[in-house]
Amino acid sequence: MLLDPVAHTRTTCTVKKRHCLITGYHESASFVPPQDGLLAKGTRYLSRENLGTNVVDDLSVVGTRETLSIGVGAVGNTQPLVATREFWYSADLQVNLSVTRNDPRIGTQVLQLVDLTRAEPDPAIFQVPAGFVVQDVRGPPTSEKALGH
Repeated sequence: MLLDPVAHTRTTCTVKKRHCLITGYHESASFVPPQDGLLAKGTRYLSRENLGTNVVDDLSVVGTRETLSIGVGAVGNTQPLVATREFWYSADLQVNLSVTRNDPRIGTQVLQLVDLTRAEPDPAIFQVPAGFVVQDVRGPPTSEKALGH
């Protein structure tokens, strides 16, 4: 999947079929997290804790821990449940470099951004592979063409 926020396109390729579909794409303008307090008609309670600052891969990051308390019966549970999410966010890159989720329903998940480089990537990695049929469904239906790189 190739997302181009400048051209506002999403190109989704199916390797087995050697086919790519181009559709419109508009990135979300902003994300507004839910406020601390009661959620889901009082069955859950969300709180946040500032973990301070740190440096990861020479980038300054800010840590936040969210704790979600789930009341008895909210998800078929007979005991209260507590799930946490810890985020280490880089304002410079506008992305979380690390996210750790601890949830008794699914276990622990750790997501980390690794092998980070600030150099411009090779444009070739954003090109549709040679020999794939590309169908652009944003415009008239006659826009299907085969690319012969």
